[in-house]
Amino acid sequence: EFAWRYLNRLCERELERHSHGGPPLTAIAVDPFGLLAATACEDGSVHLWDVRTGVLWVRLKDHPRPATSIAFSPDGLTVATASRDGLVRVYELPSVLHQAIAKTSDLIRLAPSIPGLPLQPAPVAVLKADDASLTCVAISPDGRTLAAGGTDGRVRHWDLSGQRLSNVAAALAGAAASAADVARGTWPPPPPTEHSPHNRPVSAVAFSPD
Repeated sequence: EFAWRYLNRLCERELERHSHGGPPLTAIAVDPFGLLAATACEDGSVHLWDVRTGVLWVRLKDHPRPATSIAFSPDGLTVATASRDGLVRVYELPSVLHQAIAKTSDLIRLAPSIPGLPLQPAPVAVLKADDASLTCVAISPDGRTLAAGGTDGRVRHWDLSGQRLSNVAAALAGAAASAADVARGTWPPPPPTEHSPHNRPVSAVAFSPD
C-alpha cells in the first residue's frame, strides 16, 4: 500500500491558481516553449506570467479598448495582441526574456536578476484594420504571416517576410539556439491583404501546419 500511495503522489498533478486581481480576462495564450502564459483583459492590458511560479514578467498597457486575442511567434520572442480598438500591436520581448526562452532556461533563477518587474516594452509595430473591431489574431507556423479577424466579417493578413519574427531558423533548429541568431528586420510590414467578408463577425483565425 505504501508503494501505491507513493506512486499515486508522483502521478498527481499540483494545480495552482494565479490571480492578477484586475478586470475580467478575455483571452489566453501560452508561448511555444510552455514557459510563459499571456492573458488579455477587458481594460486592454495584457500580462505575461511565469506558468510555474505565477511571477508577472511583462505588462502591456497600450490598447485603450478590450484586448481580445493574443498570439506568439513560432520562436516565442514576439507577441501580437488584437483589440476592439481595431489595432494589432506587435511586441518584441525584452532581451533578457529572449535569452531565457531561446535557451529554455529556468525563469525562476533569472527573476531576481531582472530589476523593474513587470517589464513594459513598447510595441515595435501597430497594424491598423481600418475601422473594424478586431476579435482574433494568429501568426503562421513559419512566422511569415499575421492574420486578424474582425466584427466586420473580414480577415486581414500582413506579409511579415523580412521582419524579425519571420526568421525562425534558430528556433526551429532547437531550443538551445541563441537569441542572437535570430535576425532583426524592419518594421512595419506592408499594408494588409483582405479576404472576402463573412456575413457575420469572425470569431477565430488559424493556420494549417504548412
